[in-house]
Amino acid sequence: MKKLMILFVLGLLRLNCGVMAQEVIGAVVPLKVGDRVPEVLLGRDLEFYAGGKVSSVRLSSFSDKLVILDFWATWCKACIPELYRLDSLSLGFAGDFVALPVTMQSVVDMQGFEKIQGRLVHSVVSDKVLATYFPHLSVPHQVWIRKGIVVAIASKAYATAANIRLALSGAALSFREKSEQLDFDSGKPLFIAGNGGDGKELLSQSVIAGYVQGLDNSGERVLQRKGFISLTNGTLMSLYSRALEAQIPFYPVNNRFVIETGEQLRSRILFDGDDAAQENWMLQNAYCYNLVLPGGVSRAELMEIMRSDLDRFFKAHLGVQVSVEKRKVKCRVLKVVGDTAGLVAVSGGRSLPEFIAAYSYANWNLPLPIVDQTGLSSLLRMDIKVNFKDLSAVNAALAVYGLQFSEEIAETNMVIVREVGGGSLLKETIKRER
Repeated sequence: MKKLMILFVLGLLRLNCGVMAQEVIGAVVPLKVGDRVPEVLLGRDLEFYAGGKVSSVRLSSFSDKLVILDFWATWCKACIPELYRLDSLSLGFAGDFVALPVTMQSVVDMQGFEKIQGRLVHSVVSDKVLATYFPHLSVPHQVWIRKGIVVAIASKAYATAANIRLALSGAALSFREKSEQLDFDSGKPLFIAGNGGDGKELLSQSVIAGYVQGLDNSGERVLQRKGFISLTNGTLMSLYSRALEAQIPFYPVNNRFVIETGEQLRSRILFDGDDAAQENWMLQNAYCYNLVLPGGVSRAELMEIMRSDLDRFFKAHLGVQVSVEKRKVKCRVLKVVGDTAGLVAVSGGRSLPEFIAAYSYANWNLPLPIVDQTGLSSLLRMDIKVNFKDLSAVNAALAVYGLQFSEEIAETNMVIVREVGGGSLLKETIKRER
């Protein structure tokens, strides 16, 4: 049956003995649905392989028929069964419908393909012309032409007997067009500079970028309900401070970082200079982080993903590893030293965690970690209205509630930044210095 089919197609195509070259002449405007195929293309000789022989064929041979140009390749798994399916399908239409395979591969490729498949194949080969008029990125790619008019550019799913009968009847086709972004570069990041579109189809994304001028320094936004995190122009420490919020309870927490690296890396992580130099330092050592996930992800899961992203990036970029470990260090410890009856679970004032967070934030540059050793319920509230930077005034206000800050050695979670080597930034720096 396959041999008969090939002979039938050969007869339809008015094949000539000579093999014609297929150079593209002049500027070509790709055709779209509704366009008439130009005479220069209809009358063009296309190299055709069938039954082990090479001939030429013209699209004008099918001027009164429905033609499906089936762009394919031998390496495409989906193309091969489609090639034979269309071949069989055409048998039921008494020559009114022709499936014409088209490939950019050579005659030698076809011969090798036939040996592997154990069956004959017929196809336009070494194509440069049709692919120019009907550009595409993926195969199979099918173009429907009825009486010289492009009536559909669609996926293989539409090539059914019912749809072919509909096309032969002259009815308008409402197939979803197989559109492709021909300028997409798979070697570049998706959606960056319009590569792949404007990102409106985005479902999930994780991005780390360098300093972006015009955005807030250490600006942050966490929308748990929408599965969204955005932090702009933050340092390694400020980014990890957010990601590790469950283990490092009071933010900001720069006083909980221990930098165990060489001086060169340390200068990339911790700024030590005057205000005039800070802006230039931030340009080189601040980062933006953005995470987008489907809504409904818990805050803990968001932070876990963020931490994993940061771990991978900073190990590859700076050659550092970040961990949370218990260390005994000097801390500013909040303790119970008297009667706590003044703490009551009523409205007004601040809860104990809210007070400690506000105190920590007001003393963001305090070199000592702040530790809560009260063991009291987070529901208890206090009303303290003093300057949080004045420790004596704070302790006097706390005394009413039987509490006090003191400085002593305590075991607490510390964030350890270790140098493990292999960072791309350090390698590049060393390379430039040589």
